[in-house]
Parts: sequence; structure tokens; C-alpha cells
Amino acid sequence: MDNQIRHVTRQEYEKIAAAAKGTSTFVGELDGKDIHNRTDFLDAVWTVFRFPDGPKNLDAYNDWICDLTWLGAEGYIFTILNFKSFMDQDPINRRKILTTLENTIIPWWSEDVEKYQVEGKAQPFNVYFVD
Repeated sequence: MDNQIRHVTRQEYEKIAAAAKGTSTFVGELDGKDIHNRTDFLDAVWTVFRFPDGPKNLDAYNDWICDLTWLGAEGYIFTILNFKSFMDQDPINRRKILTTLENTIIPWWSEDVEKYQVEGKAQPFNVYFVD
């Protein structure tokens, strides 16, 4: 599975999002202008990805983002618009979130899901940082 994190222009992303419309791909967009710290991030990701109710913390985020079965999708696009502004007031947690995306979440959806989840299936999970 060729899942990846890419920095793209708004025009490039608009083409990607348009191609995903009408498919079984779930497109989740966060706006970095509205996400200044960890709390803002967790509130936004809970809403956009429709995470179940419960504690909002980074451990729960990591668990839910590696599940997503309730969305019924066959692939996922996770987008952070206005990426330069994303978590501008919380650089430590920004780094944690980006590192987790690269080192845990992308590998999970690429192949680890098949090793560690009963009937788990690798699925497209691409992340786009847009400015």
C-alpha cells in the first residue's frame, strides 16, 4: 500500500478531493487556522472523523484513527488545510501528532492492520498538508 504524507498546494488538493468525490473514500478536512493547540486538534478530529464519545486525549485519538470502521469507507484522506498555521501555539504537541502520523498511523493502514487486527485489511490512508 502506497500510503503517504504529502505537502501540496491548494490547487493540487482540490484535484485530489474532486477525484475522491463519489467514491468510497472518506475525506476528513481540518483547518489549521482554527487549530492552535492540542485541545483544538482533538475537538476538530473528533468532529470530522465522528469518533465515538469518550475521553479526548492523544492515546484515544491514536486508537480511533487506527479503527474508523464506523465510517464504512474503503480508503481515507486526512487533510490539514492552512498547514502553516496548524498548532501554532503548541509546537511540542504539533511535533507529536505529526510524528505519530508518519511513524504509527501511515504504517498501520499500510500493513500493520493486517498483522494485528482480526480480519484487518490494509486500506488507502493518505495525509495532505495544504497551504
